Amino acid sequence: MRKLTIALSCSAVLAMGVTGPSCPGQQALQQQVDQLQTRTQDQARTIQSLETEVKALQTDLTQLHSLTTQIGNTVLAQKQALEKFDQAIRVSRAAPIRSAATPSRSATGKNSGSKRRVRR
Repeated sequence: MRKLTIALSCSAVLAMGVTGPSCPGQQALQQQVDQLQTRTQDQARTIQSLETEVKALQTDLTQLHSLTTQIGNTVLAQKQALEKFDQAIRVSRAAPIRSAATPSRSATGKNSGSKRRVRR
């Protein structure tokens, strides 16, 4: 009988431990786990939103790079055209002006090259 009492007491203690109220810290721990799960879900939504924004910014950056390259090429072409124009002006200024350098025959009073008979 003594063995039976000890066995029943042990079983009762084990049953109370299994079916009894939880540990005092277990409820607080479960609340923390629930809060962490909620935060994780919020952060996952935030990350998804940020990824969408980054993809949009990447597309804009690619377009900006393309436009910048086109602008650079246009500016370079204009620069080269202006340099050619400047060079042409320098050459034309350096070349002697024929009309001012050699006066025409009519300006000197000489006839235009045809021989006239002079009557005596």
